[in-house]
Amino acid sequence: MATGPGVAMRYWISILLIIVLSGCAARHRGEPSKPSAVNYSLAAPELLRIGLVQNRMKVVIEVKQDALLLAMNNRSQICTVSGSVELNLTDSGVAWKSGSDSGFNATGLIIMPLNPVGNLIWDETPYPGEFLIQKRGQGLTLINIVELEQYLRGVVPWEIGRPGLIGMAALEAQSVAARTYSIANLKNREVLGFDMWADVRDQVYRGHSGLDQLCDKAISNTAGMILRSGGQIVEAYYCSTCGGKTSNINQVWAKESKPYLVSHPDGPAGNYHCSASKYSKWETVFNGGEIDQTLLITLPEYIEWLEASELRKKWAGKYFIPASPGSDPMTPGRLKNISIQSRTASGRVAKLAVVTDAGKYIVCGDRTRWVLAPPSGRFSILKSAWFDVHLSRDAEGRPDQVTLKGRGFGHGIGMCQTGALGMAANGTSYKKILKHYYPGSSIEQAWK
Repeated sequence: MATGPGVAMRYWISILLIIVLSGCAARHRGEPSKPSAVNYSLAAPELLRIGLVQNRMKVVIEVKQDALLLAMNNRSQICTVSGSVELNLTDSGVAWKSGSDSGFNATGLIIMPLNPVGNLIWDETPYPGEFLIQKRGQGLTLINIVELEQYLRGVVPWEIGRPGLIGMAALEAQSVAARTYSIANLKNREVLGFDMWADVRDQVYRGHSGLDQLCDKAISNTAGMILRSGGQIVEAYYCSTCGGKTSNINQVWAKESKPYLVSHPDGPAGNYHCSASKYSKWETVFNGGEIDQTLLITLPEYIEWLEASELRKKWAGKYFIPASPGSDPMTPGRLKNISIQSRTASGRVAKLAVVTDAGKYIVCGDRTRWVLAPPSGRFSILKSAWFDVHLSRDAEGRPDQVTLKGRGFGHGIGMCQTGALGMAANGTSYKKILKHYYPGSSIEQAWK
């Protein structure tokens, strides 16, 4: 296990206190008393709240061994549950059913297994820690409350893979980056009731499905280690494949520049660390009316995304020029032309001009990947913003095929995971890998 003995002991002590002090009518657990009261001080960064799913009418949890069902508001014990626990949304809260027992709670419910490791299953995936189910908005939100190091066990193998011993230094670098990202993003999704999503919106987390012994060892080898710069915790972004050069964060996203998230070559020209990646070069083709169908959805989404934030609007500048007075940017019409107006320091697209019947849209930075979502999957995005555009036109002069030829996979900010694997295979230590991808940062203990 990656979790240190002190953390595990505290978890077991808290469970024993519930049983010993209150018997079958346990009232309270030790700190934290509820998710909103979690102590996020770096003196004891033990628990994270990971959002698994939201807006569900029903959630079914499988409990492999006995667990306590607790009221969310005060953690008072309702009963002991095992087997299938069904939770349903009602007009005024959460209804639950387990075997012949059932009930209702207005604020939400917590399922706390007596054995905290891997005894709660949702969507065929085992999870460590506890589950919190609460009504938020128009549906149920399911949250996994989990210790930091246990959380990392479900992140590292899914984010960077399972490369074997040759990739140990990359696994260690990934462990430090993921731990740093986790601590830096505590309460990042507070409006939703949790800290981070369990998918690419933050870090891919799949509970205790697909655990890997070497990944566990890498987490253990780097226990408590994070990155700091200027005394502040680093925003430790990372991507799959940078394509030969990393990105300046402020040119890709509507964010402030950071001295450790700057564009620099990923190794010698023509022999960069991620050159072996299958994503070093790629091609995406829109045939026939596919590009019009895509832009009909993605361009209005881009306008909505920009206008939801003054910071984004300022970052983008002038983002729509109407073809005529009264042209509606939410109704793009058919495509007339696509051209690259400018590029970032790394070579990625900084501004993309998309001309349609409605007018000219200026798409900035990494949002080009959302606007040019591949036709093969509406909910996927383009592999990278580092691409060239090639058009062919029909007899009317309209684009009838759009070909994008690019390199890299992801936003290109921070650590290149494939590059880290390449460096590890060449004998580079995890500390040197991190220094390469987060220049000027230092590796330190998160808590002392």
